Amino acid sequence: MAEPKTRPNDKNVKEYLDSFGGKVTEDAHVICAMFREVTGHEPRMWGDAIIGFGETWLKYASGRELNWMSCGFAVRKTGFAIYLMHGLENYADLLPRLGRHKTSKACLYIDKLEKVDMAILQEMIGRSV
Repeated sequence: MAEPKTRPNDKNVKEYLDSFGGKVTEDAHVICAMFREVTGHEPRMWGDAIIGFGETWLKYASGRELNWMSCGFAVRKTGFAIYLMHGLENYADLLPRLGRHKTSKACLYIDKLEKVDMAILQEMIGRSV
């Protein structure tokens, strides 16, 4: 079975976050600090563009297994992709109170931090770990 491309590495998280500049970098540092505080884990680059916190072993119904982050985020052109464990259906009670966001099957997308309730986001991160 092929190795996943997204694996933890020793790239510098601060340099990555600082590379965006302006408000994006400010918000990315706020999110990073929140993840660090809630999880108790130091940030680590996963691949080229994801900052992960902690690690967990996943086993899919197909039998595929892999080491993955407990939670994390990525800076995207349109904002931030937040990676939480256990599927977004497990956050159904919090999502309506979060503020402006979008979702996919496994990701939460936030375009501007000032448009979300940070306490709700913090609770979601806590549930993930």
